[in-house]
Amino acid sequence: MAITAHGNELEDFDTVVGTWTHHTTGQASAVFRTGYGRCAMAQTVANPASYLMKYFRNSARAIQDKTTHAITARIGACGLASTYNGSAQVFFCFSHAGTPVLGVGKAATSNYLLLCKWTGAAWSTLATNTTGTVNAAKRFDIYLEHYGAGDATERCRVWMQEIAGSAPAQLWLDYSGDLTTPGVAHVDGVWVSGPNPGQISTGTDGPIGEVIAADEPTCRMGLVTKYLSGAGRANTWTSGTFASIDELNADTSDNLESATGAQVFAGALTGWPASGNFTPLSVQVTALPALGSSGPTQIALGVGDGSTEAYGSDQAVEVAYIPKWHIMSGTNPVTTNPWAEADMAGLELAIKSVT
Repeated sequence: MAITAHGNELEDFDTVVGTWTHHTTGQASAVFRTGYGRCAMAQTVANPASYLMKYFRNSARAIQDKTTHAITARIGACGLASTYNGSAQVFFCFSHAGTPVLGVGKAATSNYLLLCKWTGAAWSTLATNTTGTVNAAKRFDIYLEHYGAGDATERCRVWMQEIAGSAPAQLWLDYSGDLTTPGVAHVDGVWVSGPNPGQISTGTDGPIGEVIAADEPTCRMGLVTKYLSGAGRANTWTSGTFASIDELNADTSDNLESATGAQVFAGALTGWPASGNFTPLSVQVTALPALGSSGPTQIALGVGDGSTEAYGSDQAVEVAYIPKWHIMSGTNPVTTNPWAEADMAGLELAIKSVT
């Protein structure tokens, strides 16, 4: 099993289109899996021809789904508008090279869940669930078992789960048939649309709690986002401490700075879910670096256990603040063993400057 991509912060995705903010108050604690999953999207331009205003795209971590691999994605969202310019609103879908492919949405005049395929010019409804509504805080899982053949061997299932409460995800749609968009052999991204302006109580933004892409069903998965809470094993960076980068919101005015290579920062993280509640599958470290006028030009991201650190590949840093991440799916690089719940208690964020 592999987690292809996951995140719930602006910095977790390499392409974000449209207005994007962190959502730290109001509905955040009620509708997100944790109080730290704080994404919000705002739709400010109506474009009925494309329907999708905002998206995450994981081009660097391509979601390659042909005929031999299943792919699934989960979103936690709220504030979904009941109509979209008089047409069905597709709010969550797979995409390829910036083009929507297959997704779930809402009917134009009801809150019924739809499974829709992009034909190249418009959305075509493949299946509808009329037993429940989707206009509140929900999680949706799209499981694409077979795509690219363009025939009846293709299958897609969609689960829905209430964010509030402990009820398990329920299967809402199960469709077998031609799912393929003409000329699109596989998918490489996950798109999420914003709500209609003024449709939710917080204004024109729609909170998004979690996005996960994997090669098996995501119904029992969830994200926990943690930030720095204190000093860790080491900090040899030229200036700055954990307090320089522990903000709840991204802040480029307060930084760690490195003047030479091989400087190490390791920082403690906020707490984890109660013991026995989870099995770690994947850990991602995300940073927002930029080049200084001199000094190191690369960065390495990783984790530590309080005594040593392990890093991913060196990554070039640009002049502008551009997100960088390192995803560790399946294996703890410090212990070289599968991730275990016990690993989480002392896990530290690690950042190393590289010349």
